[in-house]
Amino acid sequence: MEASTFHGLRLIALGLALGLAGQALFYSAGLGLNVLLWIGVLIAAAFLVIKPGTGGRDWATIGALLLGSGSIAMNDSPWIVTLNALFILGTFGLYAFKTASEQSRPTLSRLLVMAACAWAQFWLEAFKVSGSVKWAELKPTNGKGQNVRAVGRGLALAIPAVVLFMCLMSSADPVFSRLLTPHIEVNAEAVIVRTWIAILTGLFAVGFLRRATSPRVVAPPLPGSELGSPTQLGRVEFITVFATLSALVAGFVVVQGRYLFGGSDVVLATEGMSYAQYARRGFFELVTLVAIAVPMVLGAIGMVRESNRAVRVTSAVFLGLIGLVLVSAGKRMDLYVGAYGLSELRFYVSASMAWLATLLVLVALSILSRKLNRLPRALGWSIAGAIALVSISNPDRMIAEYNLNRTSGEIVLDHSYLASLGGGSVEPLLRALPRLPMEQQHSIENELEYRYSGPERDWRDWNYLAAKARKSYHRAR
Repeated sequence: MEASTFHGLRLIALGLALGLAGQALFYSAGLGLNVLLWIGVLIAAAFLVIKPGTGGRDWATIGALLLGSGSIAMNDSPWIVTLNALFILGTFGLYAFKTASEQSRPTLSRLLVMAACAWAQFWLEAFKVSGSVKWAELKPTNGKGQNVRAVGRGLALAIPAVVLFMCLMSSADPVFSRLLTPHIEVNAEAVIVRTWIAILTGLFAVGFLRRATSPRVVAPPLPGSELGSPTQLGRVEFITVFATLSALVAGFVVVQGRYLFGGSDVVLATEGMSYAQYARRGFFELVTLVAIAVPMVLGAIGMVRESNRAVRVTSAVFLGLIGLVLVSAGKRMDLYVGAYGLSELRFYVSASMAWLATLLVLVALSILSRKLNRLPRALGWSIAGAIALVSISNPDRMIAEYNLNRTSGEIVLDHSYLASLGGGSVEPLLRALPRLPMEQQHSIENELEYRYSGPERDWRDWNYLAAKARKSYHRAR
């Protein structure tokens, strides 16, 4: 048997095993421990097929996958689960892009687009495995082997007829149906769903393993000061564009300075302005400016034929002015939280703003140091670090503790909302329960009883904080 045939059969066998594991772990279950288990099995399968010392083991990808799946197994917050699920898909997408058999010049726009959808290539990659197997080598050459193969074909042909006859005879004779039903119960919907889950996870695993064992193609490196755009832009044009934009943003900061940095005094002194209006009046400007500014600077830098110090300084000044609006929005959000309390949305918006600040610093430093070729890697590490920090910080606990310890503010946050948060909020709520008004105590107790007095969750979607919250609730009763 040739090596390619053996390798292909091994990938098919591992894909079949991972498909069966996928349908067993994910059918009729949420996301939790099952994600970590399946990712762990996939990584173990990759270690089996990748020869040591060949450089095929991408430790950054392995670490990112374990980080995302481990965070899902740790936290039961829907925000964190969704965030880490997207992070896992993005990691698979970047790995598919890095290991593509044909790589053109990796411009920034191509990198972002491919990272968003390249993970779907694994399903297409799986169908190439059968082409590497020489099925003629598997044909039996002696009479005994041919008979065994013929029996197998006969059984495969007989199964549909047997199922049809059983259904007809069960409908015709109730005695036969009663004898048959206790032993064979077929849920057609469950069979279909399980089959699709097995097919999708199995094909995905085969494609991932094939890509992991394929020869690596090194893409043309990015020049240190360019992003590979075929369109050219002169230095004078670049400086003119961004000097004009910098002047515009600076004028906006000066004119709006009273509202940007005025704080609570401006809110109270301005007739008809609430904290909500004050916070929102900077947030959408922030999102729009940052969403446009960063890609604009990077794209323009890539079009400059030969950047010099003036180009780099102009870019850094422009990003610095965008950063002033970011600082202002952070202060606005702080005032907003102080007045209305901390919620999940406000927490994650604040975390996103912190990451945007990191992004601006990374882009500015990459431009000034003429090391834009390192920006994609730095961007990936910043995303991974932000997700890790958010997951480890236990946001539900922070939200509950902040609101329970508030002594001032325009609006007191509904305590039933705190009880509806993830498992991290349970311990602070139980500690604060005796000092709360009786009505709020009943509201929180009813919510916690509804969530944690019933049967335990399926072991497949188990996670640490939910299990810890259940244990704390039963211990406090």
